[in-house]
Amino acid sequence: MTLESLNFVSIATNSYLDFWKKQALSLDKFLESDSSAKIFLFTDQVNAAKTFADQLEKISIEIFEIPNYGWPEATLLRYEILANSPIDWSSNDVFIYLDADMEAVDAITPSDFIDTEIDAMTLVTHPGPYRPSGMELLALYVSHPFVLLIDLITWLREGGLGSWEFRKVSMAYVPRSQRVNYYCGAIWWGRGQHFLEMIDALAMRTSQDSANGVMARWHDESHLNWWATANSHNAKSPAFCFAPNLRWLERVRPIIMAVDKGSFVRSSTGIK
Repeated sequence: MTLESLNFVSIATNSYLDFWKKQALSLDKFLESDSSAKIFLFTDQVNAAKTFADQLEKISIEIFEIPNYGWPEATLLRYEILANSPIDWSSNDVFIYLDADMEAVDAITPSDFIDTEIDAMTLVTHPGPYRPSGMELLALYVSHPFVLLIDLITWLREGGLGSWEFRKVSMAYVPRSQRVNYYCGAIWWGRGQHFLEMIDALAMRTSQDSANGVMARWHDESHLNWWATANSHNAKSPAFCFAPNLRWLERVRPIIMAVDKGSFVRSSTGIK
């Protein structure tokens, strides 16, 4: 199935609007010249976002006003914000959620976001817990035995690499036996129907945690990884959520990169 346009969805409050501006410029720069795209932006700074939008050549913007949520409210509430928004999710177009502090660094085409295996949501492997396979993994461990040591300790302690929620009191809890593939909360996409189904389900679960006075270990990302263990999905490489200076990503060519704010790769992944 061909895809001619892309719909990016972002939330940017307070200082994160500055990150989002750089993101929008990068998307406008790297978007394939004959493609079209739209950004749905949720922000507390509507006028500033509207003024900035005039700088974009290929991308149109639709802006929705939300309160000036701080951290971690903005991330904990993202599923509710999106699920309760006036966006028409009935479209068969692809919707791409993208954290405000992510930037395109290479060419982007609609074909990058077509479901590759099954008609379902697509998640991106988190760059921290990601490891290459086969001989590449062996070479990594031989040349960097400290990585092997940290991985072994993490596997023994956590049951898998990643910031899994291990407390049963949270709706994001994942049993130890299912802590296998850990995904990045900063980017995920799918056609409108699948997108809505996922955010509806996760909005309910994050709301339930909040009502119970519980905060998942890594907020929205913990809930996303619970969802991944319970639902069929496609998976993409960390090329779409690239983090620089990680030894195990040397052979991965970045397409979308996380802005380095000093805390993107958490200590639970092994090495910063």
